[in-house]
Amino acid sequence: MDRLIKKGSAFLKEKSQDQAHEQAIRFLGIRARSRMEVERFLSQKGYAGAVIASVLNQLIGSGYISDTAFSKEWVASRLRRKPKSTMAIAWELRQKGVSEKDIEEAVSQIDEAAAAWSAVQHKLRLWRSLESGVLKQKMIPFLKRRGFSNEVCRETVSRALAACKP
Repeated sequence: MDRLIKKGSAFLKEKSQDQAHEQAIRFLGIRARSRMEVERFLSQKGYAGAVIASVLNQLIGSGYISDTAFSKEWVASRLRRKPKSTMAIAWELRQKGVSEKDIEEAVSQIDEAAAAWSAVQHKLRLWRSLESGVLKQKMIPFLKRRGFSNEVCRETVSRALAACKP
């Protein structure tokens, strides 16, 4: 009888690990994720720590999870879709559990001035008709909320004012 119980629990453990692996793969199918994101996801689903560790090791070994690749993809996506400062993107990556080494490597290529300009370009279409004082009042807080420094904000506003002159 004890052998049957042991065999049954081994079957359940294997099944649980397979289910955890499948759920993790589906979770990764939506977008790239950091190791910590996958770990949190599986933990919230109620899997045991040993099962989570095993699944994470499998996924890392097979290349499904790479914090280095994830952080580079995250930076590229941010710069394309919702440009933010180096500081803001680094903070987001820290929240996702990425190591400082991977963060530094990923954000090292960011051109703050280009990112700030990219952030305001679509807004300039809406703000083009505003007078310069009002344009500054709108643009500076917009850039500050995205984490850009005062210097980058001033440079971007100057560039925008020059671009808006008829």
